[in-house]
Amino acid sequence: MKILFQISLFVFLLADIAVSLSFNDHLDKV
Repeated sequence: MKILFQISLFVFLLADIAVSLSFNDHLDKV
């Protein structure tokens, strides 16, 4: 169960990074 929690936390961090990167790209284009 602990491994599952770590995996979900890792995926959440990756999603957060991906969103912030795409948001920065959008700001650069504008």
